[in-house]
Order: sequence, then C-alpha cells, then structure tokens
Amino acid sequence: MTDRTCSIDGCDGDPIARGWCQKHYCRWYSHGDPEKLVGRGRRPPKPQQPCSIDGCESPADSRGWCTLHYSRWLRHGDPLVLLLKRGRNGTREAPVTCSEDGCPYPAAARGICARHYRRQVHSERCECSVEGCTTKWHSSGLCAKHYYRQRSWGTTDDREPAALRGSCSVDGCGAPVKARDLCGRHLRRWYVYGTTELPAGPRDRKCRFCKRTLPADQFTVAAPACADCLPLHRAELKRITLPRTREVRAREAALLAAQGGRCAVCGIPEDEAPKGRLYTDHDHITRSAAGIRGLLCGNCNFGLGHFKDSPDLLAAAIRYLRDAGTVTPITRPKRARKPKLRDLPPAAGLW
Repeated sequence: MTDRTCSIDGCDGDPIARGWCQKHYCRWYSHGDPEKLVGRGRRPPKPQQPCSIDGCESPADSRGWCTLHYSRWLRHGDPLVLLLKRGRNGTREAPVTCSEDGCPYPAAARGICARHYRRQVHSERCECSVEGCTTKWHSSGLCAKHYYRQRSWGTTDDREPAALRGSCSVDGCGAPVKARDLCGRHLRRWYVYGTTELPAGPRDRKCRFCKRTLPADQFTVAAPACADCLPLHRAELKRITLPRTREVRAREAALLAAQGGRCAVCGIPEDEAPKGRLYTDHDHITRSAAGIRGLLCGNCNFGLGHFKDSPDLLAAAIRYLRDAGTVTPITRPKRARKPKLRDLPPAAGLW
C-alpha cells in the first residue's frame, strides 16, 4: 500500500498517472480538466462554425479552418495554396517549391521542404526545462526522460527506490533478497544444484603419460597431463596435427577431384557422409602434404584410428569375420497387406 495520494485536494485515491487517481485522470484524459464534472447522458452537439476562409462553407475543424484548408496550412504553410491533381490528360501544375533560396524540392511543411523543416525544428530545440538537465527537449519543453516521468508519475523527480526485502540468508552474503530469502546468485545455485554451495569437482586426476594420480590443481582444464608431462602432451599434439599450409590444401583439392568427391574406402559421397564432410587421413609422422594418404568419411577415418593404422590388426579382423561367417543383417518385417476382393478365391455359387 503506497502512502501517496491524489494531488487533487480532498481526494484520497492512489495516484496512477500525472499524480492523479483513476477518476481524475480519466476526467483529464476525456475533457482536459481533472476536476470537470460532466452529467450523464448524451452530450449536446457543439455549434458548427463555418470556415474562416472567404467562400468556404465547410465547418471549421481547427484554427478556424476546415479540414481541407487546415491540412494545406499544415503541409505547405499556407491554407490558400492550390495544387491541381493529375487529370485524365496527364497535365499537372508544378508543385509549390521550398521557400529557401536555391532549393528545388517541393514544400512539405511551413512552406519548406522536409530537409529544411527538420533542420528548422532541430534548431528550435533547446535544453530541457528541468534545472540541471542539458539534454535537448523532447516534448512539452522536457527531455525524453523527464517527459515520461511527468506523464507516468506527475512529477519530473526520480522515484524513491523501493525498500529492500532484507539481505541474503547465506552467511557472509549481504546481497538483497530476490526469492526464498536468497539473492540472485545463491538462488540460481539452489535451482541447479539443490544447495547454495558449489559442488566440489574431482579432487584427483590420473596423468596419461606418467600414470600418477595427482591433485586436480596440478592439471590444466583440458590437457590430460600433469604439469611435469605437459610438454610431452603438447609435443604429441604437434606431431599428429597437420598444418594448414598452401601445399596441404592443394593436395586435398587434388585428392577430392581424383576420388570424385567420395570416400577412398567405402565410396560414400561427401554430402551423404557423417556431418556432410570428408576427413584428411595422414600418417601422423610426416607433417606435410607428403603424409596425406587420402580423404575418408568419418566412420572409415575413426575405424582406422581405432585399429591404430595397423595392417596386422585389420587382417586379423578380416580373418575373424570370415571364420565367424556372414552375419544376416537385421531387417524389419514388412506389414502384411490386407487382402482385397479381387485377391480372394471365388466363392461357390456366386460366379
């Protein structure tokens, strides 16, 4: 419940906009006066005044002019300007040009073109009327910030911040509460892990090279080697990695054309291969284009890697498959088709 009340004397309603309550704000929005009382029922029609332009009998709409002359003044700066529309023969009177010297563009507003009109409006803008604000005014002599404050709260002053709902219940954390007596950081931890404490990671890791089990702080994030064996890990990565030189790219392009865009082992097209690409297979010894053996799909490339590029292991796998016999592939049985009338045998006595 807020302590502020409507700015109208004698009204205790809660302000919703411009410092007024719902009732007085609706009166101002409808009639321009928050204290104006209008009786119920149909309003009497306003007396229609004729247009102030001589010879025009249309009712006045704004500034004493009718809609036609007012729109001419609003667009061209003169309510008596006459613009002939295009006729059937295609003739048309030249439009009113901009009143600025040397400007050939047609007038858009105030008798000047759109470009000069924007310049004129921009030059007329001054600083915000709020003391201490140097921003150009946006509307009603106020900048955008103070204008929206005035429309929403009825004052250009900044609203007082809402009182905090307390501090976080975690010891040593003084952040404001967001929900469940927890701040935003501890609330996210509670949602993810079920507790406000971060889960402890693996404390010990095993080195790939020296096979020792050491604390996790002696390892980097991604390398499976300890601090002492890290140079060995980097040397191995450098040995098995193929540099992307100009000769390597030319060799790959030549192999792709020679293989017809297919895998060198299974012959699958590149667009049908896993991930839609072919991998460069090299011997992991020669770090140049001379070590490239061919372009393989992902399955064949990984298969050769799992067999450690050993012809003996591949030959043993071939013997194993031949000795074990051919394995019948698993296929899904086809659904039985419902018999149609023409497939049924003729019944006795019907034909």
